[in-house]
Amino acid sequence: MNSTSEDSAGRPHPLSVVAENIPAELKCLHQWVNWKYKRRDEKWTKPPFRFNGVDYASSTDPTTWGSFDEALACYQTGAVDGIGVVVTTESGITGIDLDHCFNRETRKGEQWAIDIIQRMRSYTEFSPSGEGFRIFVKGALPDGIPGKKKPNIEVYASGRYFTTTGHRLRNAPLTIETRQCEIDWFFENFLKEPENPKPQSNGNGAWSPTDDELLDKAFCARNGEKLKRLFEGDISEYPSHSEADLALCSLLAFYVADKAQLDRLFRRSGLYREKWDERHGAKTYGEATVEKAFAGKTERYEPRQEGQSQRESGPKANDGATKETPSAYPYGVEGGRIVRYRQTKEGVVVDPLCNFDARVKEEIVLDDGAEITRAYLIDGRLDTGRPLAAARIPVSQFASMAWVSSSWGVQAVVRAGMNTKDCLREAIQRLSPEAKMRHIFSHTGWRKIGNDWIYISGNITDGADFEVDLGPELTRYRVPSVAADPVGAMKRSLSLLNVAPLRITAPLFASCYRAPLVSAFPQDLSLWLEGVTGSMKSTLAALFLSHFGDFDRVHLPGAWASTANQLERRAFLLKDSVFVIDDYSPSALDHRELETKAARLLRSQGNLAGRGRLKSDLTERPAFYPRGIIISTGEQHPPGQSLLARTLVIELNRAGIDIGLLTQAQ
Repeated sequence: MNSTSEDSAGRPHPLSVVAENIPAELKCLHQWVNWKYKRRDEKWTKPPFRFNGVDYASSTDPTTWGSFDEALACYQTGAVDGIGVVVTTESGITGIDLDHCFNRETRKGEQWAIDIIQRMRSYTEFSPSGEGFRIFVKGALPDGIPGKKKPNIEVYASGRYFTTTGHRLRNAPLTIETRQCEIDWFFENFLKEPENPKPQSNGNGAWSPTDDELLDKAFCARNGEKLKRLFEGDISEYPSHSEADLALCSLLAFYVADKAQLDRLFRRSGLYREKWDERHGAKTYGEATVEKAFAGKTERYEPRQEGQSQRESGPKANDGATKETPSAYPYGVEGGRIVRYRQTKEGVVVDPLCNFDARVKEEIVLDDGAEITRAYLIDGRLDTGRPLAAARIPVSQFASMAWVSSSWGVQAVVRAGMNTKDCLREAIQRLSPEAKMRHIFSHTGWRKIGNDWIYISGNITDGADFEVDLGPELTRYRVPSVAADPVGAMKRSLSLLNVAPLRITAPLFASCYRAPLVSAFPQDLSLWLEGVTGSMKSTLAALFLSHFGDFDRVHLPGAWASTANQLERRAFLLKDSVFVIDDYSPSALDHRELETKAARLLRSQGNLAGRGRLKSDLTERPAFYPRGIIISTGEQHPPGQSLLARTLVIELNRAGIDIGLLTQAQ
């Protein structure tokens, strides 16, 4: 990535556009604009422009938008500085803008921005300046608001455009993911206006100690040794200085009267350093840390009444700590940890089950058309206040609790004990009564949902009743819910008949319109494009497959080099669609394996039946069989008369292809 620079007049030089990295979910939208730098009020701004590079565009006027190809073509003329996409409620895509959080010299990002990026786990790229990030996710903002802005942070779901560079952050997903829970978390932690905590009274007036009185009380609590070590500057139990800072503030927040007192106490501690007063956006590092500590504060110290134990438990539950009445018997949350309340002769004992709080945010029902499986989306936070990335756990793996370490690492600890894991499993379920149910289809094609028949593909997300998730490998299958220009689209479709002789294009054209009818009228025939290297087999197949999404010859959904099980599975998931399997080219070493693989799949298409399988308990599994139309490409076809009786072989010769029309169609 080349960093942005400035010319002699101070005009910024933005990052160039890397078009191939921009996700298909954005490219398919008819919501693109261009932009260029304009000087306003001593600042360089980036207003949107139409594709002539002269007239202004508007993020609220669709007549000023266009396609990705139009925006890219205008950019390549040099008349503008970049391209951008408008977010709308209809598209279901939300944009997040993180500014001034990446140092181009040290190549390091601010920790708060990294935390957001890691939490979102969706397509992320550098901004034109190279000093910020853009994140695109699928989901809506709370209460249907169009967006919100704070210093260095903006988020919009409609009414704004986002500059787009294609400079994808390394290791960021290639696709735009559904992240509603993460959007809610982001809004709650970074954009919601903080509420001033109200002091609680113990019946004799609020607890308002002096700084020295507070420290004396805190150091004598059950967790006082840990707090004292932190206060003296010992950060050996924490992976970073920043996490130790937040941990100390979170512990002290249990006792303090207000944020000002917490700030004074921290400045007295051994953790205080000059960074505390450094500005990070609109706030100093210290102000942001204090606010985070107060945001995670769920209770406040109240002196015990006469007759109660004088050794305070502090803000964390500990082994043997007693409580008058449990808040949610037999489980609850104290000091940021899930605990179990156990009745004894001396009263209720609080037993910690772990060092974190966790909730099931979503129960996900995954439906591939044959089997229904379930998974839990679990959100968590350590007792230090550090958020834990949302984990998607199959229900079959939930009870063992082994997912805690694999998803959240060594810092998330489940306490030892014979029944602790079982109790923790029950506690998380009981503490998650508001978990949202999501029904996700993992296949394409027709399904009856309610009283309506709907053709589902990868463009449906966060609908009222269901979503579609085809996985990263099949995400290019995207049929628009409503055609923007049906007459123009049909004309372009018919024009494909002219790129080659009709004996080649007519069967390909027919397969594209026959495939959506397979559920109603099963199809037992496959197509086989055969020709030598360079005969345009893959290019033609991709061109016609584009009826179903965004494809080219290097992005086809299947390859004969894949395993037979994977091809069988994809042929099943691509219901009422065309499935192209590329490059059947057997060598002397693997021709037997390839012939067996092709025979297995094409016979399955011809017989409309899959291989029978058994579960471990000897009950039958659903059979996977092709539910669309298979088109294969290869230098030769597999042998066998009975196999070829189920296959239409189309021989290709490059000489018969109109390269000019083909290029125009692409």
